[in-house]
Amino acid sequence: MDAGQFRLHVRAPAGTRIEETEQLFGQVEQKIREVIPADEVSVILDNIGLPVGGINLAFSDSATIGSADGEILVSLNQEHHGSTWQYVKKLRNELKTEFPQASFFFQPADIVSQILNFGLPAPVDIQVLGRNAEKNYAIAKQIQKQVAQIPGAVDVHLHQIVDAPEIGIEVDRTQAQQAGLSQRDVANSILTSLSSSGQASLTTGSIRKRV
Repeated sequence: MDAGQFRLHVRAPAGTRIEETEQLFGQVEQKIREVIPADEVSVILDNIGLPVGGINLAFSDSATIGSADGEILVSLNQEHHGSTWQYVKKLRNELKTEFPQASFFFQPADIVSQILNFGLPAPVDIQVLGRNAEKNYAIAKQIQKQVAQIPGAVDVHLHQIVDAPEIGIEVDRTQAQQAGLSQRDVANSILTSLSSSGQASLTTGSIRKRV
């Protein structure tokens, strides 16, 4: 079926600030308007960065994981439009050539495709589990390379980002207690100073903060 909709996920390099990601989205949106005639475009909606609140993230199939990526939702004119799949095919080729620094993949846009995917971003989802994160990632890259060679497979990508910039702060718990500070106090101070919506992960002797 041709629902006259498509959903493009755009991912800038890891660590890209949201205002820079917005500029990339503007350029990609302009490219979409060049490929699709103006009278066939009904709505183009950009969703950039993580949603506010955990509920919106938990009850959606969004593949967005940070400020460096998001989705472009395109709805075509229901009265008349060309083949959605031909537009998707053309955009898939041209976007990779024009924006080599970014990665792109299409997600299910209509309700039928979303249900058939059982809430996952792609019809085929492969997960690698193990105790060694580096070896897991190496195996995943090998699987990605082999799957990409299968005829008919498109938008094959590794979803996990491993090179995002982060700040690591080691806390001496003994000295912190002598000063009347807990791990939570330190974490709250960092969150306030950085003024971001990231998450602080408390461990035994360190605090990790993604920015």
